[in-house]
Amino acid sequence: MKIEKATLEDARGMRDLVSIYAKEEKMLPRSLSSIYESIREYFVIRDGENILGTCGLHVYWLDMAEVRSSQSIPTT
Repeated sequence: MKIEKATLEDARGMRDLVSIYAKEEKMLPRSLSSIYESIREYFVIRDGENILGTCGLHVYWLDMAEVRSSQSIPTT
């Protein structure tokens, strides 16, 4: 497994992962366009080509930030 900066090619996989948890009402959904707009804020955890998790950090001020779309697929 590797943690890497997200790329534009990761956006659809990230959206699909977020959607799993949004359907379970465990997190807010993210549109594909919102992920594309803020892709530079995200990291992904991947195992080969598979995205296992993602997390973004949006900085508002010097001392305030928001963790965005933090989730991962449970592994055994």
